[in-house]
Amino acid sequence: AWIPSSTTGLTPSVATRHRVRVTSVATPSISAASREAFSVTLGTTTDFYVNDAASGADEYTSAAGDNRKTGKTAGDPKSSLIALLRSYHLEPGDLVRIDAGTYNHVRNIIISGNLSVGDDEGATFQGATGANGGTTVLDRANNFNLSTNIELNDGDEVTLKNLVLQGAHNGLWVRNNSIR
Repeated sequence: AWIPSSTTGLTPSVATRHRVRVTSVATPSISAASREAFSVTLGTTTDFYVNDAASGADEYTSAAGDNRKTGKTAGDPKSSLIALLRSYHLEPGDLVRIDAGTYNHVRNIIISGNLSVGDDEGATFQGATGANGGTTVLDRANNFNLSTNIELNDGDEVTLKNLVLQGAHNGLWVRNNSIR
């Protein structure tokens, strides 16, 4: 893993965005640049945020979610849980705050301690408490066999709170020695 330091000239920040340009030393006319801007953040965050585009009943975030955002602050939330899980390796003690709203997922959310399947075991996934009148709904929108909202596949010590799981054959599928 590459970790920015003072010698690289990059200061970790969720507010600053960057692009990468690569140029061939042998043939300088050959170059490419990143399409999307990205941020360089510190790896010490234990709280993560997900939010939809609406803000009426939000409890945790202060901005609309966008998968180009970092998901590391209330003002920079991702727009889907799948995007957050693809961006970070969550560990025990990490807290994912999923704000009020309905989140449609196009594939199963797999939480596992087996790196060949996924990762992120031990984290807590917290939906809205209803303090502002909202609920957090994870909608798989696919009730065919083996579709699931959340699959714990050899995923231990995972906590799910205040989440409505709908639109799947299985809302929660706990298997392969997943334990509490």
